[in-house]
Amino acid sequence: GTLSTAATWVTDAPYIIGSNVTVGSGVTLTIDPGVVVKFSSGDRLDIDGTLIADGTPGQPIIFTSINDDTYGGDTNGDGSGTSPLPGDWSKLDFATGSTNNLLDNVIVRYGGYSTAQESITIATSSLTISDSTVENSSGVGIEVRASSPSITGSLIRNNNKRGIYLYNSTGTTITGNTISGNGEHAIYMNSGSINSTSTTSGNTMTGNGPDCIWLAGGTLSTAATWVTDAPYIIGSNVTVGSGVTLTIDPGVVVKFSSG
Repeated sequence: GTLSTAATWVTDAPYIIGSNVTVGSGVTLTIDPGVVVKFSSGDRLDIDGTLIADGTPGQPIIFTSINDDTYGGDTNGDGSGTSPLPGDWSKLDFATGSTNNLLDNVIVRYGGYSTAQESITIATSSLTISDSTVENSSGVGIEVRASSPSITGSLIRNNNKRGIYLYNSTGTTITGNTISGNGEHAIYMNSGSINSTSTTSGNTMTGNGPDCIWLAGGTLSTAATWVTDAPYIIGSNVTVGSGVTLTIDPGVVVKFSSG
């Protein structure tokens, strides 16, 4: 159903999402540190309003599968009969009109549902993800479809596809993250996202397939600096637009696909 008035979820017991839940427009859902939220097969949390999930290092907020007994215990009551798998549930979906969202010290695991999905979808500029973990998605870890959200100090690991996928996103801040063990590119930018390169810095990329910032072509229309986080791969022709400066730092490696 739809949450139509402000609410706070507390640590009495795990919350189980048994069918899709929507945080309504103009409504704030606050989740206390240490709360565990589990999802049934294919279900998700849609945020049209505001989600404040502000955990702590000692009490992170957990979003996971109902089959995950690591957090919140054996919630589905089957002992060792089931184990969590990538794609057990869908995602956290931040809509275009949602505002003032925060994911701090949260752990998001086993989302994605189908391989075409991701564990977190961001269609708003008004979201900060900090000091968090996104892992074990059946698809992409985080897909950004908006301008200027922030992903900092987080661990994006062991997702079946890309770690971070920028889809028609500009100005996204991606700094100080560890991106590791993802099945495809660490960071992938489609042709509408190439200007996001100016805010990518200080990230560590290891064990991805490959460790790179992949540029799927397009025109750079604002000044940008390429840094030494990982090689830049030109997957299709890139143009530095008229009047625009691209600065490449010492030690940067730029590689080109065929032609």
